[in-house]
Amino acid sequence: MDDRLRVLVVDDEDMVRATLVDMLGLAGYEVCGEAVDGIQALEAVGRLHPDIVMMDICMPRMDGIQAARVIRSTWSIPIIFLTAFLDREMINRAADAGAFAYLIKPCRQAELAPAIEMALKRFGEARSHHERAEATQWELQAVRTLAEEIARGAGIRDVLQLALRYIVRGLDVPAAALMVREGGDLRISTAVGLDVQCREQFRRTLEDPLFGRAVLSNHPQTAVAAEEDLLGLSGNAFGPCRSALAVPVPVGAAPAGCLVACRPDPVAFTREEMALVSTMASEVGIAIQALQRQSPKGWQEALWT
Repeated sequence: MDDRLRVLVVDDEDMVRATLVDMLGLAGYEVCGEAVDGIQALEAVGRLHPDIVMMDICMPRMDGIQAARVIRSTWSIPIIFLTAFLDREMINRAADAGAFAYLIKPCRQAELAPAIEMALKRFGEARSHHERAEATQWELQAVRTLAEEIARGAGIRDVLQLALRYIVRGLDVPAAALMVREGGDLRISTAVGLDVQCREQFRRTLEDPLFGRAVLSNHPQTAVAAEEDLLGLSGNAFGPCRSALAVPVPVGAAPAGCLVACRPDPVAFTREEMALVSTMASEVGIAIQALQRQSPKGWQEALWT
């Protein structure tokens, strides 16, 4: 299988394109296509799906900057601009259009690989930043919705289900649950992704090194196991749990329990994932405190019914 980086070369000068094709081949890249203007470039990108586009700025019919704007809004592909001159205004226009690197014509062989590596690095950083921004926006909306539900007096079960669904979606895990203290034990009060039988089976003591420690230490705990099933549940729909996260739910001086997320692969939970569950745990804690004020004697029973 050919895993070379696939490059689309766009320039209205035949000699420039031919030279670039030769140099890219010598550098170990695959030239998957050529185009002579921005319109042809858009057609080629849609048809060939290159890994990167090397494109001249000044071309007939549609210039490189116009084409880059369309590429950026339609596909996720890094662009290197080719130009015979580069002034401050040109740099600003190219950057706004989505340029990740520049090459001054005539290009030299030694400049190709560094420019491509820089474009890929900047493109990866920009995409990661965009994904983080989207995730942050989604998390803010989730917290806002949860807070609104609590403020309007939604039932505790509805609030818990909503928080757990946000965890399942935000972490892309098959199951999440709230474990609540009952004497010296922890039991599942509410869950998403676990059937009733599994919820009733699962019980841990406060001495448990994962779930109990999260509650007693009031600090998130994680565990990853290559072979062991961390939950030990028979018949759960997603199979054995190879990675688990337990985050305490703050209620007054001591946690009332912990939020639990699990996945079937032995992949550790990231700091960002732990932060999301901690945010949900804080909101759940607020909801439980509101329940305690409404029903000082019956609040625990409400978590089980």
